[in-house]
Amino acid sequence: MKNTSELDKSGISDLAIYVNIPFCNSKCHFCHYVADIDSRNLVGQHNWYSEYVEAIKRQILHYLPQLTSDGHQINSIYFGGGTPTALSTEQLIDILQVIESNSKPSLHFGSVTLETTPENAPHHDFRALLDAGFNRISMGVQSMDNNRLRMIGRSHCVEQVQKAIEIFWDAGFTNVNIDMMFGMPSESKEEISHNLEKLVALAGNHYSIYLYEPDPRTVMAKRCESSYTTEDLYSKFDLVLNYMENAGYEGYNCFYYANDNSRCDCDDIYYNLGNDWIGFGAGAHSLLQQCLYRTSSDYKHFIATPLTIGSPIPARENAIYLYMTSTYLLYSDKGLNLNQFERMLGISYQDALAMSKELQLWHEHLTTEGNLVLEGGHWRFRNREDQIRYICHHMERRFKHDILKSQQFAQPYAPLSSK
Repeated sequence: MKNTSELDKSGISDLAIYVNIPFCNSKCHFCHYVADIDSRNLVGQHNWYSEYVEAIKRQILHYLPQLTSDGHQINSIYFGGGTPTALSTEQLIDILQVIESNSKPSLHFGSVTLETTPENAPHHDFRALLDAGFNRISMGVQSMDNNRLRMIGRSHCVEQVQKAIEIFWDAGFTNVNIDMMFGMPSESKEEISHNLEKLVALAGNHYSIYLYEPDPRTVMAKRCESSYTTEDLYSKFDLVLNYMENAGYEGYNCFYYANDNSRCDCDDIYYNLGNDWIGFGAGAHSLLQQCLYRTSSDYKHFIATPLTIGSPIPARENAIYLYMTSTYLLYSDKGLNLNQFERMLGISYQDALAMSKELQLWHEHLTTEGNLVLEGGHWRFRNREDQIRYICHHMERRFKHDILKSQQFAQPYAPLSSK
């Protein structure tokens, strides 16, 4: 990274923080976030936890005081992974307190999210976590069917999900997100409907319901059938959308549903390029002053050399990033904001089209078909149906190219994914 003394001092600007904890209870068969980490380095590495926490604290202390003193205000904090609650309550609070004590002049944060899993919940003091400053929980459930949970490599059962929700409510949390996937191999629409019914009964105020995306590096991708088609995926997507909206949840991103004004600000930051973010920990990404950074995903290497977030790569020079970011921005109901695109990435969308052949071909296809329209300085899909059909077609195309042909696709330099 640039020396912190070289960072822009042009005034107050918002900054999101992502803390990556690359440890889990088990390696799920579908998860591409840790696909490149060997199971032996992901699960049961308790002897490394203390050293990892100390390394993250050193990294935060190295960067954050300068960023905040130069006018950056923290507007969102997200602890993701991996499974952050693989760490102890005390370790999680320790990291958050280092952030809070080095975030002047920031006085108020937005959401402070902690990812967890149902089986981890009973082992933590969530009242203490709430008192320390965490105010939002995001729990990965993925399915409400025990047979499916076993098939996809999850280490919890449905009964633990309800117990975890009760733990969060009893501790005083009022903002709880629940993750689910659909479109998994051999999953019927009846199974999806059953999952949604049980999911809504949990009474979360925010749901992230993702379309399963096969990744050739994962076990589950090999189980996908040739029937993984646009039409099949679209019918399941349509089922989810209609069910959730009929249940009173507003769909504001292709995969996110909220009630009572519970939209997640950290998701809005990444999917709408709302502001800069810095990622702490092994494998974390950052976007700072129009430059991309990525810390080494090897946590043992990170522990040895924590005082770096990687070398800067100007976003305007990374054609793949420009292409992938453009596709992600269209997942949002706000669409691709041309002014925000240029402000955050240092290149106009028109110039990005000229630079990135992938982006140019993708844009020409969508505009020629009439799916993409320009309204008020935003490129967005003509309607929700076109948006969903595009995503399903994109999934099918990647499946046929990457899975059926057993070709490993290049990893996109995508925005930080929240759960």
